[in-house]
Amino acid sequence: MRVAVIGGGTITDEERVRALEVGRELGERGHTVVCGGRGGTMAAVCQGASEAGGTTIGILPSSDPGEANPYVDIAIATGLGHGRNALVPLNGDGVIALAGGAGTLTELGYALIYDVPVVGLETHDIDAAIETVTAPTAAVEALERAVNSSATSQPVTDEPETAVETHSLEGPYTLEPTVPSPAAFVGLREAAGMAPRSLEAATRGLPNSLFAVRVRHRPTDEVVAMGRIVGDDGAVYQISDMAVHPDHQGQGLGTAVMERLLEYLEETAPKTAYVNLIADVDGFYEQFDFAETRPTSKGMYRHID
Repeated sequence: MRVAVIGGGTITDEERVRALEVGRELGERGHTVVCGGRGGTMAAVCQGASEAGGTTIGILPSSDPGEANPYVDIAIATGLGHGRNALVPLNGDGVIALAGGAGTLTELGYALIYDVPVVGLETHDIDAAIETVTAPTAAVEALERAVNSSATSQPVTDEPETAVETHSLEGPYTLEPTVPSPAAFVGLREAAGMAPRSLEAATRGLPNSLFAVRVRHRPTDEVVAMGRIVGDDGAVYQISDMAVHPDHQGQGLGTAVMERLLEYLEETAPKTAYVNLIADVDGFYEQFDFAETRPTSKGMYRHID
């Protein structure tokens, strides 16, 4: 999706680091950055996105596309001056608002007028229906949920990401009921020896999960285990993408993920719902009352090349 990032043209070192991290997170997830195209927050977020392989668009107030910062891939000259402030939020599927001045405030206003989803990260304290968070990753994840809410994206808690439900496991691990980033998803599947998934596929597919769980290793903040549920949210569910990093196997992480997924199903799935999965290890899923379909039927698959 396209994400408009708004913020000040003059920023502190701390604000620059925050903008870099937002841009890097957006780039890693395959999102396109839309911004005002010049310095400060705009240059930092474009640099972060560009270094992570993302695409950046700068909507400039002047008539000279050469005024764009060097990390802008597509420079759009408007000649509108401050009037271009309306164009930045209107060209994003959602907005992440960072620290800024009056210009940032006007962009916030336009986003709210036109019902563009907004997530605030250390931005203006305004009396409006915007979700506020305190970390770049949380900002991107919150905006993904907001933009995809009409498509019943994976349900996490109703609280903002800063208060997301967590559960400490034995050892240095925390279980969180949300999807990993596309980059973390692709990397963990590869590390676990599973069939590869492209970053594009992960970026498109993960927000459509019915429910998902990830486990973070607190000392490194890395996602080391995951699992999710896909399906039609009524008749058929599939447990998918169960994975534990080889360096963290034998710690009960797979069991913890599976138990949380089943808890979700028990709370939400109607009677007679069909829950299936592809078992890649012997003896694990049987302990959760899953049984083979053979000889009545056999599982089949096909990859899109």
